[in-house]
Amino acid sequence: KTGFHPQPGQYVYINIPELSELQWHPFSISGFDRTSKQYSIHASMCGDFTNAVNSLADRVDEDLQIRIDGPYGIPYDVKQYQHLFFVAGGIGITPIICTLDSLDSSSQHEKIVLLWVAFLTFQ
Repeated sequence: KTGFHPQPGQYVYINIPELSELQWHPFSISGFDRTSKQYSIHASMCGDFTNAVNSLADRVDEDLQIRIDGPYGIPYDVKQYQHLFFVAGGIGITPIICTLDSLDSSSQHEKIVLLWVAFLTFQ
C-alpha cells in the first residue's frame, strides 16, 4: 500500500474476503521494516475470527488476499523519556514489542521496565 508508514503504538484493520467480505478486525502492529516494506502483527487464537484465520492458513496452498486499512491511532514517541515502564497483558504485548524494537542505540534511557502477564492454557 502506498503511503503505509506505521509508527509504534498504531494498529490496522484486517479483512480476509475468503472469510467475509464485510468483517474487519483490528490488530496492533508488532513490527515493521521500512527497508524491506515488511510489517507484522501477532494474533491470539481466542475468537471466531482468529480461529478461522488459523484454520484457513492450514489449508491454503496459494496466495491469500488480505486487505489492510490503516494505520490508525496516535503514534507515541518514547525517546523523549529517561525512564520507561510498560505493563501488558497477554497479546497486549504487541504494541510494546513494536515500541521496544523502534529504540536504537542512540536512545538515552536510564531504565526500561517491562511487566508482562500472560496465561497459558493447555488442552
